[in-house]
Amino acid sequence: MVLLASAILFMDFALPRVVLEGRVQNVRIRGYRYPEHVADIAGRTVRVTTPVYERLKFLPVVRVEVSRGTNYVFKIEYLAN
Repeated sequence: MVLLASAILFMDFALPRVVLEGRVQNVRIRGYRYPEHVADIAGRTVRVTTPVYERLKFLPVVRVEVSRGTNYVFKIEYLAN
């Protein structure tokens, strides 16, 4: 378990992040017991935090940096609406 957690942290902070640019689509909450906020950006499903999820409901055009380990959005830039 420690090995898996350390591998995910390594991929989050040591490897370069994936940059996606495009319109946000299909913003939703996935899961029932442990719900997570997800959105589709440029054909890829990414996980977002609750404050970012609230802004993405308006389906803006964004540029995001996504981590390779946890698939969470680390940096977001709103381009247009």
